[in-house]
Amino acid sequence: MRRIALLPATLAALSLACGTGGGKVPEECLDRALPILELPPGAGPGDAPGREAVVTAEQRTDRIGGGAAGTVKILVFDFTPYQGSPAPVDMDGENCWRVVGVPVIDTPPAALTVQGARIEGLPGGALDVGTVSGAYASSPQASVLGSEELRASWQADTSGAATFPSVDEAVTAAAPLEGLTTSREALGAEMLVEWVPSGATWVQIELTTDDPADPTNPATRNRVICRVVDDGCQAIPAGSLDWLSLNTDTASIKVERHEIRRTAPESGTLLTLETIQSEENEVGITSGLISGEGAP
Repeated sequence: MRRIALLPATLAALSLACGTGGGKVPEECLDRALPILELPPGAGPGDAPGREAVVTAEQRTDRIGGGAAGTVKILVFDFTPYQGSPAPVDMDGENCWRVVGVPVIDTPPAALTVQGARIEGLPGGALDVGTVSGAYASSPQASVLGSEELRASWQADTSGAATFPSVDEAVTAAAPLEGLTTSREALGAEMLVEWVPSGATWVQIELTTDDPADPTNPATRNRVICRVVDDGCQAIPAGSLDWLSLNTDTASIKVERHEIRRTAPESGTLLTLETIQSEENEVGITSGLISGEGAP
């Protein structure tokens, strides 16, 4: 099964917002190319390196339940034995797609072991994780992203277990999301999502509605995902909004700003370092208005 790697290199330049703050959706906020990264040299043939490690630090702001929390995760796996299929996807333009269902894993990847894992650059001080076999997730913290780079380091396991190469790499900390607003001119129109841009790797917008007959089942949810450059605006296609509203007129919305760096420590390996600032809220599909704190 082909695994698509959609992780781009970090952008540097600060750009100006392309939105207008309401009304007709500007042309520059409509359908644009999907940001995609090529694999770094040596990572592997095609898009399927064998051994992969991912370090993620996400700072999450919940406007629905209130509060903020951050989590650090480390994943280290060999994908050579992996067999499975992704959730069904229906593209709606160049950078938005509809998802129904969940991925199916027939044969899981094999866990790898590393030693002395350490995460630096956290506002509360360095996190000494130690040995990681397959997966690690920290307990929620008040803050995991500040102004410093996030640095991850560990050593290859020496006990004889399958392992990943030693690493010592850093990635830019994603800037907080500011000025997040939504608007919709009328039924049949796109929904405009705007924010203050920072020129990060990309911004991902996800809207979800639950099936009223089976609201707790993730396999029956309707999801629309748009991945765009971090220039301050994106229009959610009207057809996808209509599709979401088949379940309910209120959708959850999650907007994520990603800073990503990838390297290939050895041939056939891929290391991804990622910092994420995310905000969650609810939005009326008909009105186009975000609810709770930060509503227009």
